[in-house]
Amino acid sequence: MIQNVPVFDIDTHYAEPPDLWTKRAPAKFAGKVLHVRAQSDGNEAWFIGDRQVALIGPSVIDAKMEKQYATPTIQTFESMSRASSFAKERLAFMDSYGCGKQIIYPNVIGFGAQHLMRMSEDVALRKWHVEAYNDAMAELQREGGGRLLPQAALPLWDIEASLKELARIRKLGLTGVVMSDKPGDFGQPPLCDAVWDPFFSACQDLGLPINFHVASGSFEGDLGKWWDEDRRFIRQDGSLNGLLATFASTQCFLQNFVDIGNLILQGTLEKYPRLKFVSVESGCGWLPFAMLAIEHNFQEMVGSRERVRFKRTPREMFVQQVYASYWFENRNCVDSYLKEFGNGNLMFETDFPHPCSLYPDIRGKIQETLGHHDRETQENVLYRNAERVYGVSVH
Repeated sequence: MIQNVPVFDIDTHYAEPPDLWTKRAPAKFAGKVLHVRAQSDGNEAWFIGDRQVALIGPSVIDAKMEKQYATPTIQTFESMSRASSFAKERLAFMDSYGCGKQIIYPNVIGFGAQHLMRMSEDVALRKWHVEAYNDAMAELQREGGGRLLPQAALPLWDIEASLKELARIRKLGLTGVVMSDKPGDFGQPPLCDAVWDPFFSACQDLGLPINFHVASGSFEGDLGKWWDEDRRFIRQDGSLNGLLATFASTQCFLQNFVDIGNLILQGTLEKYPRLKFVSVESGCGWLPFAMLAIEHNFQEMVGSRERVRFKRTPREMFVQQVYASYWFENRNCVDSYLKEFGNGNLMFETDFPHPCSLYPDIRGKIQETLGHHDRETQENVLYRNAERVYGVSVH
């Protein structure tokens, strides 16, 4: 029966097509915006001016819809699956595993638009890139008949500009924002600073969930945790440093514990009780332990003077306002989460078309992790929780 339950896939990615910015660039930015060109070896990459700033993709699904392993990305758009970048082909792929809707995140600009800050010092040019991206995402959402739901980017280096963009993206019809969890990495105050209060308040009033996707900060401090001095993800020959990538991916998952702990203990969830947060691409199996640790230490070490700020327990805040997600984890991990927290704040994702995505055996993983659960749990995890977060129906 679970094969008939529709999927609301809450984490997929968009390999931005080569002309996303060039076809929208005003005359004053001609020749200055992100564009794709071939390198001397024939592989394509993103450039600003004459400076290479990123690989295309990343997508490891080729034009025949076959997954390539141990590589950071397919090297040319012609060789890459069109489902990575275009609505028609993405919808056909979704139909193949019974997916009604997909949440979509950016690639080249970063999961919090943070990569733009190292691409250009021109603040106006960076801001335009964000606005052009959001315009393109609204267009993609229309092309997908409302089944593709890209999350909006924000100019995180400018809080006032971010507030203006929030109002604009709601008018565009986008359903949420992807935000850097570490704005301090980019010269902004940390999210506990009062300067962010208008941002949180606006997201709550507009009904826009805040998505903390892993790797939305800078990598510099995190890479220092890798003992080896070779800290290049992509070697000079273009090959993937698979050991470092494995280490970085795994520690990124656990970095989202820092976000959840801060949201709870800094009082953000109590201050904005209607605001929803999503921990994206960080898994669920570690959360029972992490939340039990917060609960235990909260009871043991938080005195009455500090506790007066909280009307709810850390567990209650987490279950009511923070949504977790999983894709590769096995039945034991998912069962543990559901036993500890119930079925009201867990969602399902595939991470298509990234190197560690669940593709191709998506329905097999669904059967393994949810096939033995009751219908309510299956429906909540596969689509109803996502419907509540993003305010749209899977059908």
